[in-house]
Amino acid sequence: MVEVNNLLPLLRTIVFIASSVLGLAVLAMSAHIVSWTNSIVSGAYFQYAALALATGLLTVLSLPALLMISIGRKGAVTSMIVVELCWLWFLWVMWVASAGNVASTVWISSCDRAKGIVATICAETQTIEALGFINWFMIMAYTITLLIFTVMSQMRGHSIWTQSVREADFTAPAVFSAPVQPMAHEVKMDNTGISQFSAPQGQFVAPQAQYPPYNAGTPVSGYAGTPPPQVQQQPMSPYPQV
Repeated sequence: MVEVNNLLPLLRTIVFIASSVLGLAVLAMSAHIVSWTNSIVSGAYFQYAALALATGLLTVLSLPALLMISIGRKGAVTSMIVVELCWLWFLWVMWVASAGNVASTVWISSCDRAKGIVATICAETQTIEALGFINWFMIMAYTITLLIFTVMSQMRGHSIWTQSVREADFTAPAVFSAPVQPMAHEVKMDNTGISQFSAPQGQFVAPQAQYPPYNAGTPVSGYAGTPPPQVQQQPMSPYPQV
């Protein structure tokens, strides 16, 4: 089994470097086309060239920065998986829009008839289209792969959205909660005949009836209940009774 924790950072580095190089090529060719159209008509430009220029510039500025920050600084906000996914999702949408915009241009299909600078501009336009689709596919494939492994880790009980790809553990085992085991209760009989409830340790114990302590040194009447009334005797008179 391929080690995912090593494969994803390697794939990330390859995609970021390759996309940056292709983005730089698209940026240069788009800038040349915009410059040529401006030389003919001041302020004029092809829409596809302007969009490809912006997309290439965003790619060249962002991807190398994200790669270097993740290597040189741990815990950076830009290195979080959730931030990286959002930005890469935006980038591949920009690339597919740029490539699709070029593909919708009608005149690039007849570049073999063009000559001189027009042939050069036409060839550059076709190259922008091809590189745009390549960059779109690479960035989209990596983004979807990263999203799948992140969601799988979340389903196993590990939230790695705020970690970087270089530090996250995508193969951590699932976390299961221990089942609650039923605990037996014991009922004992004390010497008074009253049942006592014995609960397991750590659980609530029902209060028991309390009786006053018995003092062995105090004489106890023979009756357990209320003592019988006593008969009072009259004192004897010293004089004879008549």
